[in-house]
Formats: sequence, C-alpha cells, structure tokens
Amino acid sequence: MKTNYYINLLLALTLVLNACKKNGNNGGNPTPTVKKYLTRQVIVSYAGGIGLVSTTTDYTYDSNKRKATEKSGKFSFTYTYYDDGKLFSSTELVDQGDALKFYIEYTYTGSLLTHQAETVYKNNQDFADYTTDYVYKGNLLTETHSDQGVITLNTYDSHNDLVKSEFIEGADTTTTISTYDSNHRKLTDTIASANPGQSSAHAYTYDSHNNVIKLVTTTGATSTTVNTTYVYDSDGYLTSYSADNGGHGTYTYSTLN
Repeated sequence: MKTNYYINLLLALTLVLNACKKNGNNGGNPTPTVKKYLTRQVIVSYAGGIGLVSTTTDYTYDSNKRKATEKSGKFSFTYTYYDDGKLFSSTELVDQGDALKFYIEYTYTGSLLTHQAETVYKNNQDFADYTTDYVYKGNLLTETHSDQGVITLNTYDSHNDLVKSEFIEGADTTTTISTYDSNHRKLTDTIASANPGQSSAHAYTYDSHNNVIKLVTTTGATSTTVNTTYVYDSDGYLTSYSADNGGHGTYTYSTLN
C-alpha cells in the first residue's frame, strides 16, 4: 500500500514540477496572466479487484485564495496557515464508524519544511503519534526520517535534478532512477520495488510549452503498458487526461474573482 502511495505521489510531483518549469527559461510559456485555482477534479481509475472507480474531489479557498478545504467521498481535509502563508496544519476526517481524525502540524526553517508532527485520533482519543524530519543540502531535500523507521534518501546531479530516490521501509527499499533532457525536463522514471509486481517504468513526452502530453507506464512482472495523454488550456492548466486502460480525469478551475 505504501509503495503504491509512493508511486502515485511521484507521478503527481512530476506533473507539478514540470508545470512550474515550463514558466522558466526553457522556451515555454511565460507565467499565465490569469491565475486559476483548482475547484474540482474527477478521476476514474482502477481499484484492485473492483474495476474502474470514479472519485470526485472538491476544493474551497479562503479570502487569501489559499486552499481551505478538500472533500473526496468519505474523506475531508481542512488547512490552516501561518501569517506568512506557509501551511501550518492539515486535518483529515474519515467518515466511518471509528471516527478517525489525522491532524498534522508543520514546522519550517526559513522557507523550508523541516518537521511535521501527526496525531491520530480515534473516537476523539489520542490513538497514535508520528513525526517526520526533513534534511536539506542548500535548498535541496536530501533525506526524510520518520520515527517509524521510514527513510527517504535523495541524490541530485550537477544540475540539481533529482536522479535517484530511495524509499526505505524496514528491510524493503524502493529505488527510483530518473533521467532528464537538456532542458531539465524529466524523461524517464524507473521504479524498482522489493515486490516485482509493484515495480514500474515511466516515460514522458512534452509539447513545445514543456507540458507533459503523454505518459507511458509499464508495470508489474508481466510488463503491462498503459498510455496516458494530457490536455491543457491556453494558460497551461491541465484540464483532462485519458488512458487506454479506461482511466480518465477532468479538472475544473476558477479565478476566484
């Protein structure tokens, strides 16, 4: 389960980081003149043993246009912020009989997140506590350490591109090797898991504005391949994707004016 979460997180970060890079000096679009905020996403994806499942997530924002709430099925999140705009806390509520609540506070050194403390409540009682610490070299995240013994080690090349990440949980290590083109756009990820069925490879294709327009994912011992294509609006915001295994998604935005 945690390996799947790690893979999904990696893919999400790839899209986010490349969306940021396209506004740099790589020949992409300039920063959009219209700022948009994601208000809804609808994702249809495979759930193990169930088939295609649709999940709708709605987002709201506070008066400063910072994400305030997030609601997806039985899961809901609320966010609070420091005066300078950095995230202070997140609270996740799970609508089920056990009345679970996950509360996380974030601590920074300068602009860098260095510590988070999570408390899990069950039926309004403190059920478990966890902490994670973040280590940097300059502004580059090099290590994370949780009090549960989970460690992440990151390695960068001379251009500060993340080329290797090791997710270590007990005796199991998931290693991700990444390659980049001359514009520092990620070309491939190769994820090697202790469980061969959870290993995967990912190849990215870009348009002239540095948007990811195609992702080829190969997973498992049987090397199952899925092709995913992405569509953007004129401001460079992701509006939809579709995969040849039936998965697809749509994204809706607002200017909040």
